[in-house]
Amino acid sequence: MRLFELLLRLYPKPFRERFEAELRDTFEHAAAESDAPRALYLDLFAGGVRERLGEFSVQRVGPIILALPLATLTGYLDMRAREVQGIVLILLILTGVFALAWPRRAWLWALLFGVSVPAWHFGVALAGLMQRASGWDLLPDATLTHVYIVKPNLAATFLALIPAVIGSLFGAGIRMAIAFEIDRV
Repeated sequence: MRLFELLLRLYPKPFRERFEAELRDTFEHAAAESDAPRALYLDLFAGGVRERLGEFSVQRVGPIILALPLATLTGYLDMRAREVQGIVLILLILTGVFALAWPRRAWLWALLFGVSVPAWHFGVALAGLMQRASGWDLLPDATLTHVYIVKPNLAATFLALIPAVIGSLFGAGIRMAIAFEIDRV
């Protein structure tokens, strides 16, 4: 029965609260009649996963799926940029637009876009270390010399969080101001 309790936790809490007693009765009855309880446990597992995945709708996951490639592109463009102003503008615009469209997730947009810059720098630095240590040709030498003319300062790349947070706050603030004006009228 311990495995049953564990598998029952896979189901979302509202589902458990509503159907736990029925699931327990059905499972106990089927387990008493069945010679193969593994199939019952597998069915309980599959049902829990199916219910969890049913929680994720396009409205909840869609914006994240849209933001991930844009954040990845932002990090990549920062690796290729010789000046920071363009990336700062991109971060301000993208986080502002996403926070304007989905203001309750403003923190997520700031984090996702802001961390994309250090993530790319860390990835390239790690690939360069692996290349030097193993002799593999992971990155062409031109890539490493173009990106890191001087010794990289990975900690400084976290400064990208500043324009990301500012853009998110600005976008969410505009959305709140618009909602306030609409409610006032």
